[in-house]
Amino acid sequence: MKNLAFKFTFTGLFLLLIAACSTVPTAQSPANNLAQMEKDTAYITSITKAPETEHLVTAKRFLHGFNAGEIALNALRKEQDRQAVAQPGMTELGRRAFAEIDAEKLENLAARVYARHLTQKQLLDLANFIESDAGGRFFNQSVKMGLEGKSTNAADMMKQFKADELIQIMKFAQSETFVSLAQKLPTINAELKVEAGLLGQAIMRKYLQSL
Repeated sequence: MKNLAFKFTFTGLFLLLIAACSTVPTAQSPANNLAQMEKDTAYITSITKAPETEHLVTAKRFLHGFNAGEIALNALRKEQDRQAVAQPGMTELGRRAFAEIDAEKLENLAARVYARHLTQKQLLDLANFIESDAGGRFFNQSVKMGLEGKSTNAADMMKQFKADELIQIMKFAQSETFVSLAQKLPTINAELKVEAGLLGQAIMRKYLQSL
């Protein structure tokens, strides 16, 4: 069974802190500052707001099936803890600036990126599969192993499933939806990194301008 390596699905969200802390806002006139703050506020709102279409709702439903938002938020906090050793002041600044970001908003951002590359039917197939008992266990085990940096051992992984569950998983693994997801994940993850970087910079600029 191919390992989808979900570990990189949300690795890019580390850039929420990294990109923001490495960006020094350039001096601007009061008028330009106001315009930039309005632009940043609009971007933050648009990329993190709740899904407003069926396509986005389905994308979020799939992501929520393996607690994508919590995974991303926990990863961000761990990165902040790691950076606090070398840059305690900058890390504290980052914590203050990103206080408004929660798991829900990170999941909303990811849903918008996934919806750009997967059709409504594909996302519905994924959501339905992950909400099934066998599908949920399969995805969550894959995600866990990916986050731990482990390669999936198909034989060991399949031991936990009964015959009927294996049929369900193997049929899904051969589906057009599963194959499409595996093919598009590198592009999806690249865009997640871009959006995370843009969001991090916008949040930091907005925070500094509000002080």
